[in-house]
Order: sequence, then structure tokens, then C-alpha cells
Amino acid sequence: MLNIIPKKNVLYRTTIISLICVIYSFYKKLYFCSLLNLCVFFTSIKLYSKPYLNYSNIRLIDILCVLSAILYHIYISYKINYNIYIIFTLFIIIAYWINLKLIDKKDYTNSALIFIFIHIFGTINNLLLYYHYFNDNII
Repeated sequence: MLNIIPKKNVLYRTTIISLICVIYSFYKKLYFCSLLNLCVFFTSIKLYSKPYLNYSNIRLIDILCVLSAILYHIYISYKINYNIYIIFTLFIIIAYWINLKLIDKKDYTNSALIFIFIHIFGTINNLLLYYHYFNDNII
């Protein structure tokens, strides 16, 4: 198998920031968001602890957890009319697409940097959504 992460395994380390979303969504009483974020955290930790470029079951489960979380968060943003979340999510999806192209070119260092960008901005995007949910309190 081909290891795609540099020796320091920065993706494993940056996955920790998703715990901020777990805690903040729980604090804001968005328990389902907290559960989804926790699922994404655990599958990402498992995947990035030994990150190999293959289509293993854990990678598929991680992708499904992330996709479920994104779709539910988009639903919430739509319900509270917070469309900025959808725009930021589109930028993150474009970054993911760029990441896939970098992997195809075997540019794993820049791919890891793009994934760090995705983790950081995805977390910020979720935190802003929870903040606006709390202030709007429509759902």
C-alpha cells in the first residue's frame, strides 16, 4: 500500500480540531450535529492513524459520515436562512476536488495542505452555523 501522508502525519493531528464542533454543538443543544461531528471525528481518527491510498471500508465510512454531516448542516443552514454556510461549503467542496487532482498527480504534500485547509475552514464554517442557529433559534 502507498502511504500518502508525510512522516509527521499532520492530518491526524488536525483532525483534533473537529472536537471543537462536537463540544460547541452540544453546548448549543444541537445534539444531532454533535453526534454527526463525533462520528466524523472517530472515523477520521481511524482513517488518518494509518492513512493509505486505497478504498478501504473505513475510508468509505468516513466519506459517508462526512457527507451525511454536510447534508444535515446544509439543511439546518437552509432552515435558518444562513446561506453563507452553503457558499463556504461549496468552496470546501472545490478544495476537495483540487485535493483529488493533487493525489492523482502524486503531489501528497500539497494534498495534505489542502486537507488541512478543509479541516480548518470546515470547522470554522460549522461553528458559525451553530452561532447563527443559536441567535436565530428558528428550528
